[in-house]
Amino acid sequence: MKENYPNGGKVLVGLGNPGRQYRDNRHNVGWMTLDRVAEIRGAHAEQELYEAMTARCGDLLLLKPLTYMNRSGSSVSRALKVEQVKLSDLLVIMDDVDLALGSVRLRDSGSSGGHRGLESVIQQVGTEEVARLRLGVGPCPSYMSTSDFVLSDFGEDELDELDEMLERAARAALCWAEEGAEVAMNQHNYTASS
Repeated sequence: MKENYPNGGKVLVGLGNPGRQYRDNRHNVGWMTLDRVAEIRGAHAEQELYEAMTARCGDLLLLKPLTYMNRSGSSVSRALKVEQVKLSDLLVIMDDVDLALGSVRLRDSGSSGGHRGLESVIQQVGTEEVARLRLGVGPCPSYMSTSDFVLSDFGEDELDELDEMLERAARAALCWAEEGAEVAMNQHNYTASS
């Protein structure tokens, strides 16, 4: 299937959970970012492939695993194998409760930081050398568990900041794909005040 990527393709993975009840959860900002990338780049209609909803826009494959967060890696590893995409051409987009809402942080490797979706990807591909774009959804209030918090929807008062973050994240992901990690980190990493 390498002919899908005549110029050397890249895979953008948005982590999230399938189902209407999860659509607007904090845990689904990865999926929301891919929707924004698709709008910007004019992606083809989504289809189910590799246990994921996928769309193509040029040499980019947008991948939303349907395996639920904790098993995201099986979908990602299958797509990489079939599409013959190198690990260096993979970017995982995910939520981060330790970053303030609005923050966007790109790193080219590191631990999972306790994020089960990224942990699953790392386990399946066999290395922590996986680029990741972390989107701030925090801070988690002291009266909520982290799991309840990430499965909650954004409040009305957070929607403007969410929209700005998704735009920033989509631009960062496209910059990573087109100009590389270093340029994307220098131009798009952003820390919001909590």
